[in-house]
Amino acid sequence: MGWNLVRRGAEVVFIDAGQPGEGVTNWSFSWVNASNKTARKSYFDLNVAGDEVPVAFYPDEAWVHGRHLVGRLVGQAVASGAEHRSGTAVCDIGTGADGSIRTVALSDGSCLDVNIVVNAAGPSASHIAGLIARHLPMRREPGVVTRIRCAQVPVHRAMHAPAHRDPS
Repeated sequence: MGWNLVRRGAEVVFIDAGQPGEGVTNWSFSWVNASNKTARKSYFDLNVAGDEVPVAFYPDEAWVHGRHLVGRLVGQAVASGAEHRSGTAVCDIGTGADGSIRTVALSDGSCLDVNIVVNAAGPSASHIAGLIARHLPMRREPGVVTRIRCAQVPVHRAMHAPAHRDPS
């Protein structure tokens, strides 16, 4: 979002307690798939089939290495005029009498005058929302991301196989 905002002339400051994309983004499976699954009948039929189909193959879809993508987008935004403060956490968000966002206090002791905050803090997003007395329900769900090396037969596609169910 920050990359798009800076391209449109907004003043953008990225604040990251770590490095861009090294949190949830680095460990999530960034599956690039269709947002409207009814666009093609074959895709719709596959979704309706659900667990009756043992493996789904999506030739028009892909996987994105999230950390690399985020790093590149932040880098391009900075090259276009954005500011990036890594290794700095948000400690407080100040609001005006009308409830509007006014300031962001950082762990390095600095304070930024702002008028908008985009909360992209992953699992910490509920904490950030709590700084302005907002409840943001976050649910941690376990998952598995497997990274394999396959010298003989490279993996070129994302595949999805439903959980195995014992018929007994």
